[in-house]
This record gives sequence, structure tokens and C-alpha cells, in this order.
Amino acid sequence: MISGYSNERRFIDVFNDKFVYQLEEKYVKFLEDIYEKKLDRNSYVICWKPVVNEKTDIIIRVGSEKKRLSIKTGKNNSVHMEKLSSFIKFLKELGCNNEVIELYKDFHYGVLKNGKRISSKEYQELFPNKLKEMNDIFNRNIDLVKVFDRFLFEGLNCVIDFVDVLVYGTIDNYKFATRKEITEYLLNYKDEFLAPHFGALVLQPWTRNLNNNEKYEYRREYVQVKWYRLEEVFDKIGKTN
Repeated sequence: MISGYSNERRFIDVFNDKFVYQLEEKYVKFLEDIYEKKLDRNSYVICWKPVVNEKTDIIIRVGSEKKRLSIKTGKNNSVHMEKLSSFIKFLKELGCNNEVIELYKDFHYGVLKNGKRISSKEYQELFPNKLKEMNDIFNRNIDLVKVFDRFLFEGLNCVIDFVDVLVYGTIDNYKFATRKEITEYLLNYKDEFLAPHFGALVLQPWTRNLNNNEKYEYRREYVQVKWYRLEEVFDKIGKTN
């Protein structure tokens, strides 16, 4: 499978340092779809990878207008990661009380009263009611748009450089959807997970480190967000040229 960096590089090679008329027609159509207008065929296009940006993989500029793209491949994508401490702060900003936060931390660490660490699957089997209570709050009582923005489009420190378009696939075979389309899909998603989740975005620790390996212990302090079956999602809502 092509690496993420190589895939991004191929997108850049197609679009960078060209006039619109020099692009293959399918790529012209792609640009017109994401810019939502007909483009002057004499417009100059540049494309590059930003030096620092949490969510944007490449930037395309036609004339003076930029579009920021996040490019995904694979089936079960890790779309976000942050320290547990900053995630807890975010939950408080969303209005979650201490009871809900303790419910999440209990799942995240997965430690029984006897000190035994258990897997996510074991936790779900032992404490389904705790998870249901937490998920009811996560998916009904908070501003999910803020959650999706943080996990997919903006990250932790975004000011203006938010993602405009998500692309799934390679330069030879891809589908894409706008930030608005992705958000609408997630807001209407009917959840099917017992694990903590916001819509289709599932929370988990980076690792539970069940074997108490000192090398990986620090990873227990990070929250990872997964988006499963992403290919199926883009089959439903993605556009192609």
C-alpha cells in the first residue's frame, strides 16, 4: 500500500505549478467541485504540503484562493490523537460534568478494583450500562459540531487553517466530500458502537498496555479517535470525477 506521504506527494505533483488548462479534465472537474464554480482555464495552480498544520495534508491555491485538503487511505483510520488531560479539558468546555468525565476515565484506563488491566472488549462486556450512559450524553447533550471540528477539521490549535475537503483514496482513484457534507453525515449517523463515541468517531486509549511494558506506559495518557470503515462512508457520500 502506498504511504501517506507518497500519496500526498503524488497529489502535489499533479496540481503544482500548472495552469488549469494543463490539467487532465478529471482534475479540472475536481477543482471546480471543491471551489464550487467554473475556473478560468488560464488560472495558475500551485499545491504544497504545509510545514505545520494538524489536520491539513496539502493546500491547493487557484489564483488567490486556497483550499485545504485532508487525505485518507485505508479502512480503519486513526483521525485524531491528543493527551487525555487536554481531552478532559475539552469535555469540560462542552459542559460535561465530573460524573461523565470519571466514566470516561474509568473506561480509558480500564483498571479493575484489584488492579488488573482489562481490554476494551472486556470492559464492554463487564460494564455495558456505564458505556450506554456515557454515550447517551456524548451523542445527545453536547455540541457535536465542535467535536467533529476538533477531531477532523481543526485540531487543537487551529485559528484559520481548517480543512475544507476530505479526500479518500489515491490520485488515481479517489472520492471526496466537503467539510459541510462530512459534518451533516456525522450528525445524522445512527450509532452502533458500545465503546465511547461521538457519532461514527470512536474513542480509545492509544494503548492499554495490558502487559505493563514500561516502554509503552506513556501511551496510556493519550486518547486516540478512530473512524472505522471509512471506505464505506465515502462510497455513500463521496463524489468522484
